[in-house]
Amino acid sequence: MKFFFLIFLISIISISAQETNFELDLFSKENRQKFGDHLFCKSDYLRAIEEYRHYLELESNDTSAFKLAFSYAEIGRFNEAEDNFKTLFFSSEFSEEAKYEFFRVQFLKHDFEKLRSTLKLNTYLPTKYYDNIKKLEYYSTLLDENYFTDTTKYFNLFSNREKIEARNFYTDTYFPQKKDPTLAAILSIIPGLGKVYTENYGDAVTAFLYSTLLTYAAIDNYSAGHKTRGIILGSLGAAFYAGNIYGSYTSAQIFNAKISLNIDQNLVRYLDSVNLFAPVYDFLCGK
Repeated sequence: MKFFFLIFLISIISISAQETNFELDLFSKENRQKFGDHLFCKSDYLRAIEEYRHYLELESNDTSAFKLAFSYAEIGRFNEAEDNFKTLFFSSEFSEEAKYEFFRVQFLKHDFEKLRSTLKLNTYLPTKYYDNIKKLEYYSTLLDENYFTDTTKYFNLFSNREKIEARNFYTDTYFPQKKDPTLAAILSIIPGLGKVYTENYGDAVTAFLYSTLLTYAAIDNYSAGHKTRGIILGSLGAAFYAGNIYGSYTSAQIFNAKISLNIDQNLVRYLDSVNLFAPVYDFLCGK
C-alpha cells in the first residue's frame, strides 16, 4: 500500500509541476506577443493592448510598440496613441510610419488646428509620407468651418483620380448650392413659391391651396353678409399667409443645413474609403 501511495503522490506532484510549467509557458513573453498579434489581426484591439503592454514590459520591440499605438488609435484613445507613437520617432525602424500615424491621429480626433500648427513647425515630418500628410491637411481645411485658405495649392499632391474628388469637395464646400432665406420669404408673397424655391414641393402645394381656399372663403362669406365668419376666415388666412412667409424663410435655412451636413458626411465617407490616404504597412498582419 505504501508503494502505491508513493507512486500516486509522485504522479500528483508531476502533474502539478507540468501544469505550473504550462501556465508559465502560456504567459511567457513570446506567447504574449503571439497572442497579441492574433488579437490585433482579428481587430480585437482592446485585448491586444493588454497583451502588448505586458510583453513590452519584458522586452523592447518596435513592431509590437507600433501595434500598441495603432490599437489605441483604432479604439479612439487618441492621446495614448499619440504618446506611444512619439516613443518611436527617433530610434525606431518605423520612425517614418510612426510620424505619419501621429498626424493621422490628430486628424481622426479632428484636432485640425494642432495638425496644421505642427506642420508649420516642420517638426516630426516624415519625408517618406509627407504628401500623405499634406493631403490630410487639405481635407482638414474643408472640414474646419473656422478656417479658410487657398486649397487649390494642394491639388498637385493628388493622383488624377484623387484630384477629381479633391476638386469636387472643394467646390461643394466653398461654393455650395444654397438657398437665400430672404429671397425665399419674398417669393412667398405668392403662396407656395418660396417653398418651390427651397425644393419643398409638398409644402408648396399645401401653402398654395390653404391660402387660396381661406382667402376665397373669407371673401365669399363677407360678400354674402356673413361678416363675422368672413372676418374669422380672413384672420385665419392672414395668419396662415404670414406663417407661409416665415416657413419659407426657415425652409431655406433647413435646406442649407442639410447641404452642409451632406457635404461633411460625403467627405467623411470618402476619406474612410481611402483610409485617410494611409500607406499599406507590410508588418501589420502580413498586409
